[in-house]
Amino acid sequence: MDTEDSVTEQVCQESDIQDGELREVEVAGHKVLLVRNKMEFSAVGSKCTHAGASLSKGVLVGNRLRCPWHGACFNIRTGDIEEYPTLDCLPCFKVRVEDGKVLITAKKKDLESDRKLKAMSERCRSNENTMLLLGGGAAALVCAETLRQEGFTGRIIMVTKEKHVPYDRTQLSKAMDKTLESIYLRQQDFFEAHGIDVWTDKEVVSVDTQGQKAHFQDGAFQRYDQLLIATGSSPRQLQCPGSDLENVCSLQTPEDANRILHLATGKRVVILGASFIGMEVAAFLSDKASAICVVGREEFPFQAVLGPQVGGVAMKMLQNKRVKFYMKAEISELRGENRKVTKSLIAGLLPKSASNLDLYRSTPIPCSFHRPCNLQSPRPPNSTLVSHTQALASSPLPLGSESPGPRNMDWVVQGLGKQSTIARAGWGCFWGGEVLRQHLSEWCCLFPRLQRLFWPVERSYLQMLWWWE
Repeated sequence: MDTEDSVTEQVCQESDIQDGELREVEVAGHKVLLVRNKMEFSAVGSKCTHAGASLSKGVLVGNRLRCPWHGACFNIRTGDIEEYPTLDCLPCFKVRVEDGKVLITAKKKDLESDRKLKAMSERCRSNENTMLLLGGGAAALVCAETLRQEGFTGRIIMVTKEKHVPYDRTQLSKAMDKTLESIYLRQQDFFEAHGIDVWTDKEVVSVDTQGQKAHFQDGAFQRYDQLLIATGSSPRQLQCPGSDLENVCSLQTPEDANRILHLATGKRVVILGASFIGMEVAAFLSDKASAICVVGREEFPFQAVLGPQVGGVAMKMLQNKRVKFYMKAEISELRGENRKVTKSLIAGLLPKSASNLDLYRSTPIPCSFHRPCNLQSPRPPNSTLVSHTQALASSPLPLGSESPGPRNMDWVVQGLGKQSTIARAGWGCFWGGEVLRQHLSEWCCLFPRLQRLFWPVERSYLQMLWWWE
């Protein structure tokens, strides 16, 4: 029965849907995903809350529904996130069967919204416990949100040397002309509403783990009770003659994207690197630059992660857009006039990304960059107050399989007022390769009295070149 706040509609006959089927139906003019799993019905929002993919084309394994684009997972019973990169849950609706008819009851406000935010605790001024997050990316944001969702009422401070609140860095290579507001992961009012302090344009230069203080470039410092280092990585600069010329750019921030777009429009462009970032930039600039050349180390783009067949198809698609490729080659020298590049010579070293952990290396914090931290090894006093993130490349997970090993790995800690789960299967650093090659930023947590180790989450390999669609 319809009420002022909710609506009930028949969407199909029970016999119309087979077990395991995902079907989009309409309720009050809004699309809803109806799922039949083990002969039981569930209904959730029809679009992934990350990038809007249709979940009717996803993969259902048990109660877990995987997005076909980027691998985000949702529980079909509750709509809750079970794996990133999305931040928001799906709205969930009631389903019942009467006389062979399938009826869905939904609140009108849930139908009008395509996402649901988990309930968060409020900041309590009497709780003086301070959680300091160094870095303003997705990992730090997810940590802050998870703390509030799990009942932490102390102070949360997120510090970033950039000028912006956390944003979707992967969009910088896909659409270099996007506005800042359109790529923010959360708007400024979100942080204010949930008592999360974001300090922008503020760089940490050292961490005193004994005194539990972080020192900033401007001479100030901040005490903490728990610390998360989530500073991510930066592209290494090209090391060859001429690499310091004015129009040699790397892509890391929105300001970089705007500068590259400005410099490239109507000009000849050389893109160093033929993986996701380079190929996406080439695709975006193909109708803006007068000429584009892509220099790559392998025989085909994406070869190391997708193989030569997929790489060959991608290469052909951009060649049809007048993009030239110089493969199995590297840059050895850049020549220019008036401090600007005019010619590039092939054969040198392609730069890769480097971890932003200079401040971390000077502290006695145990760290492994190739495996989770070994908490059984000796460590200095107070080191259990510090956590860090590390960028790990992941192995593929077959879509038609339940997780073969530890997957939804919760960090169980004591020291936040109660024993609680503070984070679930960290957020991936999806640098332009969101679809197929997901560089996972898994967190090795050393919070007080950590009770459980975890291993890198295996991610999906979805063979789709969606960004050309």
